[in-house]
Amino acid sequence: MQNNQNNQNIGNKELMVFLNEKFNAIDKRFDANDQRFNAIDKRFDAIDKRFDSNDQRFDANDQKFDSFDKKLNAFQDQFDKKLNAFQAQNVSDYKGLADLMVSQFEKVYGMLEQKPDKAEVEAMIKTEVDRVMGRIVRQNDKIDDGRAEQIGMNRRLDNHEKWLSKAAIKVGIKFQPE
Repeated sequence: MQNNQNNQNIGNKELMVFLNEKFNAIDKRFDANDQRFNAIDKRFDAIDKRFDSNDQRFDANDQKFDSFDKKLNAFQDQFDKKLNAFQAQNVSDYKGLADLMVSQFEKVYGMLEQKPDKAEVEAMIKTEVDRVMGRIVRQNDKIDDGRAEQIGMNRRLDNHEKWLSKAAIKVGIKFQPE
């Protein structure tokens, strides 16, 4: 056989050595790639373990949700039974309250469904502000009444202290109010 680069004759032994070196180099590259793939496999194994642990946590959460769902369904069943029993009774005392609640809910839902006019909104706001201002005025009146009462009590207390100090002087006791 001939080498194309040098046009020299190569013997079988030299050819075997040459090919052996090339195959060894290729084997080393494959071994290096195998090591890299093994490292990647280890990373994937770690990722798989994390996914497995997450799956276990999700399974545990699913079981908790299933348990909660069963409890919620049982509660709903009990509530429905009690509501049906309550509705089955002749409860005239609560009929007025129930009608009032229904009418209030209907009023609220009606307000939500309708777009109020600007004038209506302004009137509602004015009414609410007037109510709040009325409450503030009443509260201020109560505070003023409380202050007036406190001032009156202080005057009475001063009068009593003066009376006690005069009485103490007549008796001969030195009296000093605090």
